[in-house]
Amino acid sequence: MRFFKKNKQQADGLSIREDDSPAAQARALAHELYSKRSCCCSEAVLVAINEVFHGGLASDHAIRLSSSLCGGIGGSGNTCGALNASIMAAGLLLGRSTPEEKRSQAGEKAAREIFAAFEKEFGHTICRDLTRNVPRTKRAAHCGDITGRTAELIAEVLQKHQK
Repeated sequence: MRFFKKNKQQADGLSIREDDSPAAQARALAHELYSKRSCCCSEAVLVAINEVFHGGLASDHAIRLSSSLCGGIGGSGNTCGALNASIMAAGLLLGRSTPEEKRSQAGEKAAREIFAAFEKEFGHTICRDLTRNVPRTKRAAHCGDITGRTAELIAEVLQKHQK
């Protein structure tokens, strides 16, 4: 299942523009998947990054791989699912392919960079801390914004490392 059509990069009402930067595309797609498609934060980030950067996963596999990270790892409120999925995306695109390969310096560096950028941007990496002072009625919008911005942050890191 693909979320983009080949040329217009628009499917099922998603408003992703082909001339947007990969980071802008990732942000918009992750936000829309979270807000309009019933994806949780981790699913939306991994699907968006996989899609924008052509990671090679079928969308249903990306969702399945990241679904247990929702709500801060299985709903426990621990490390934000969007952050965890962005680190998974770094591994998908920059990590090693076989156990025989050396550990991926680029993948590990990207993981450290996204963690630091996330913490600087939001002040916390723990889901319950990110949502502690947000009323329940505003939590979906708050988490949708975090989800979109996290996809944008990892896209920026990936672009830097793929050059």
